[in-house]
Amino acid sequence: MREAEAGGSTGVELPAYEGFVENNNSRFTVGLPSGKKLEVLLIDISDRRVSARQEQYSITFRSPADTFIPQGMYRFEHDKLGSFELFIVPIGKDGQGYSYEATFNNLRDPA
Repeated sequence: MREAEAGGSTGVELPAYEGFVENNNSRFTVGLPSGKKLEVLLIDISDRRVSARQEQYSITFRSPADTFIPQGMYRFEHDKLGSFELFIVPIGKDGQGYSYEATFNNLRDPA
């Protein structure tokens, strides 16, 4: 895992790309502002684009059709990846539920 780079050092450890790939199609728990916890499924990880300056990819989760999560920052928990915060954006709904995307644009060390 590595430290988040959103606006400087936040002290929050985020799973690396490989961690999400290894845990595709697994369940995460999301803490909602109401205090309720909701189970979501990681359903897709985009291909990773890596350049000398940055690493970019996105991940997609699905929630049940009866629960909508507004755009925002949420605490995610996973039995193998631990606990971390992600900013998610709703991107659609189908017969299986709502879909949400988290996008990563990580700056790389110039060394």
